[in-house]
Amino acid sequence: MHLTEFTTTGLKQVNIEFKLYAIGHNLKRLYNKINRKK
Repeated sequence: MHLTEFTTTGLKQVNIEFKLYAIGHNLKRLYNKINRKK
């Protein structure tokens, strides 16, 4: 999951897109951390 460029234009849309990317990134990290303990 790599962010190379934004698909939207405008500061507001880019901020929303980045926050969604960050949420997905953190969920993936949390999922992997939980599965390593099993």
